[in-house]
Amino acid sequence: MEKSLTLVIDGVFFQINQTGIARVWSMLLKYWQKSGFITQIILIDRAETAPKLEGINYYSMSAYDYRERALDSERLQFVCDKFQADLFISTYYTTPLTTPSILMIHDMIPEVFGFDLSELCWQEKYYSILYATRYITVSQNTNRDLLKFYPHINKSLVSLVYNGVDKLFEPASHQEILQVKEKIGIGLPYFLIVGSRMSLQGYKNAIVFFKALSQWQQKREFEIVCVGGETELEIDLFALTKDLKIHLLQVNDLELKAIYSGAIALVYPSLYEGFGLPIVEAMACGCPVITCRNSSLSEVAGDAAIYVDEYDVLEMIQSLEKVQVAEVRQKLIQAGLKQAKKFSWDKMAEDIANICLKTVQEVKSKQLEISQFSLLWQDFRQEQIKLENSRKVQADQQSSHLEEITKLQRYLELATAEIEAMKTSKFWKIRSLWFAIKKQLGFSS
Repeated sequence: MEKSLTLVIDGVFFQINQTGIARVWSMLLKYWQKSGFITQIILIDRAETAPKLEGINYYSMSAYDYRERALDSERLQFVCDKFQADLFISTYYTTPLTTPSILMIHDMIPEVFGFDLSELCWQEKYYSILYATRYITVSQNTNRDLLKFYPHINKSLVSLVYNGVDKLFEPASHQEILQVKEKIGIGLPYFLIVGSRMSLQGYKNAIVFFKALSQWQQKREFEIVCVGGETELEIDLFALTKDLKIHLLQVNDLELKAIYSGAIALVYPSLYEGFGLPIVEAMACGCPVITCRNSSLSEVAGDAAIYVDEYDVLEMIQSLEKVQVAEVRQKLIQAGLKQAKKFSWDKMAEDIANICLKTVQEVKSKQLEISQFSLLWQDFRQEQIKLENSRKVQADQQSSHLEEITKLQRYLELATAEIEAMKTSKFWKIRSLWFAIKKQLGFSS
């Protein structure tokens, strides 16, 4: 690919977590490596957490700290200036000061569920939305939610680009499935959960599945496999499945392919998703899906899933039984394989690269002006920088003062120890005796 721009990407999300967003960015970098677009990228590696790929230019930075977010913007702008960047993209809501930016929005969970948006991480999301020159969303639903909560955004600046699915995810062979089951110790048919189960106010909604299991008469005929998410089963879920065998796993992609392929179904009853990547991966492996109709889930799963009400335990039980019916199961598998073909990392990577090129061209030709919101943000960020610098100076002064006090205390302790040591010496005793004699004789000191 001909070099026509310099793109700085902040790999900050790799420092924060290794969940779905990290997977999306890992795949984009991998496919840009294949296409040659990777040579136009400077990847900021926070605290040595970014994936290591050949052909990519890295710039090392210290770990991100929300308490220094404005100073971090100043540092990011330094990097952009150093490499004369045409464009900046963050993997998770960080911003430079003036370089044009594309913001990828994966979901609107905090806004939809009424999280405390005054928390620093969500403040930064808000600021990055104000700052951005253009936007990319990963589903029509996320697109609608972005415009709903931030109506000032010109909808012509928002592009829809679906996530993809790795070609590695395809139906595994019978032997591959057996090997992974033996390695894990799976002895019965199993249902599968992928990702978090109860995080962020429980929006993943795994509890409806576990409630269904607790009431299902056939439950002892099955095991539960949980891939990713928390390393210990949550107390609320454990209380519902005391007599079931549950596997909590961290696996590589080859193992995950076999686990998808061997499962009765992926159970994914989330209350909201920006996309729902495990659904596509499961379908690509010939794994039936049980999910809900909200947010992006029906958009991604199409007619290749069994849909349940988010809170209906009885309907969940019925779906666990329905997915085992041979005719239903085969129909779901075939529909899922077809649906999964609609999603491609190649296409996503190519589309985003083209959006980057278009954005740079439009900025340079002044077809795309910096918005008043962005200019307002820049002024605000400069004031934040002054404030954070002031706080840092005060903290450094306090630290220096504490160091001086600590040194004085240390010297005092050493001096006291020396005096005590001298008091026990023969010299000190003779000296003390001489002063006592002088006093008795009336000699002046």
